[in-house]
Amino acid sequence: MTIPEEQKLTTYFEVSARKFKTSEVVKYNTAGDGNCFFHAVFGENSSGVYKTDKAQAMRQEWYRFLGQFKSLSDPKMPNALKGHLKDFFEYMLNNIWEMPNVSKGMKELIGEINKKVDDIINKSAERKNALKNKIIEKFSEDEEFRREIYEIIRRSINERNVHSPEEQRDLLNIEDLLKKENEKILCDRIDEELESCAYILDTTLTEEKYKEEYVTNNDIILDSVLDQEAFYQTYLEAIQKQGYFVFHGEIGILASLSNTEIEAYFEGQEGTTIYKPDLNMINPEYVRKDELWNSKERETIYLEGNHYSRVKVITKEIQEQEDFLLAKQLQIDEILEYCNLSKDISERVEVEKRFDELLAGNADGKIGDVVGQCINDVQQRIKCLEEPVLSRRCSVEEAHVEKAFHQQQQILAH
Repeated sequence: MTIPEEQKLTTYFEVSARKFKTSEVVKYNTAGDGNCFFHAVFGENSSGVYKTDKAQAMRQEWYRFLGQFKSLSDPKMPNALKGHLKDFFEYMLNNIWEMPNVSKGMKELIGEINKKVDDIINKSAERKNALKNKIIEKFSEDEEFRREIYEIIRRSINERNVHSPEEQRDLLNIEDLLKKENEKILCDRIDEELESCAYILDTTLTEEKYKEEYVTNNDIILDSVLDQEAFYQTYLEAIQKQGYFVFHGEIGILASLSNTEIEAYFEGQEGTTIYKPDLNMINPEYVRKDELWNSKERETIYLEGNHYSRVKVITKEIQEQEDFLLAKQLQIDEILEYCNLSKDISERVEVEKRFDELLAGNADGKIGDVVGQCINDVQQRIKCLEEPVLSRRCSVEEAHVEKAFHQQQQILAH
């Protein structure tokens, strides 16, 4: 039965709400000797502590796998692995001082890289600023050059005004642009069209040379330093040491290397992160050591502070009987009211009986379906109860009509 929108009933609970599920994450004692990640994922509980004797061998296999490549720019490195490592390295550059258990050598190298990146950006900005000043100076001194630059500015402003009518910009004439009070406006206009103006200043300048000298592209700069062999080798030296902490960004690589799906809970964060094996990270030449990883398919771990623990997620079903009974009584009241029935004991018993039958037969459905069917059944029962009365009423009326007709016929015959 479909209930008209304007007559929609309140539904007080879902069928499934009779049972509530609650999940409890239970942490188990896990060895904390610098290889806690490997113990948490691959360890066994033989003496009250999750631990694997193969932890350091697993770490060395991680080192051996990544050690196949000289750097991020190694053509043999799969693109999926390169992209994953690049994201992690960029995270390290920005968060190195907040990351635990990173070696002093690694921190020093990251510091040098950050300094190098800053130097590249600053030098590029200095060259760009010097170029702009040369253009402004020549604009003031050379009339022919001034006309060419002004044409670039004029065209740019007109195009901007056409495409962005809500941000109209005034076009000053050449004489006004030469005035001292408009110095900043001239500087801003040339800065906006710096590349086009640069080609007028230096007719030998190529697009490639311009990008190399004046374009500050952070991605290109990062690639230039992250692709260096020295950086990659320092990273390899760090991860093979037992005290090196396995970070979020490295779990995906280890999940792929071991072919194990890892679900991780992180302290202070809601929900979980699931790391699924990505076999595209594994180059064809690498032979996975099943005997080392024990062919484990899936495991769940918890990171609290700087320690990983094995966890089990225990799901419990809680029967909220009182809440269920209250919700059901409110629902029965709604159905009685909708069907214009009194809420006396006899009517309620019949409706509640049918409601329970439908509820039991539709345990996985929505309460709206149960309510709609119950209303339909109740209305059908009401109709059936009324039909005999209607039939008797019609028969009596028909008898009266027929008798009156015969009496009329007799009067006409006389």
